[in-house]
Amino acid sequence: MPLILLSNAEGSVAIDDLPDEPEIMPLAVMERRLIEAALRRTNNDVPRAAALLEVNPSTIYRKLQAWRAAEAAGQS
Repeated sequence: MPLILLSNAEGSVAIDDLPDEPEIMPLAVMERRLIEAALRRTNNDVPRAAALLEVNPSTIYRKLQAWRAAEAAGQS
């Protein structure tokens, strides 16, 4: 049985499932990827996505607002 890295109501990730050398990227990029993945998994249910990520829903709402504002201003 592999060691469990992360486990919650939606499932778990085993250490064996992780790549030997994870891709290194800016933390802001990884944060956005994780938030977007949680939103996809929950059909854009922000409170459920926040629960998966163990953050307050206001954190996700604030990030979404900032990303939309940056995109509207022509930034990514």
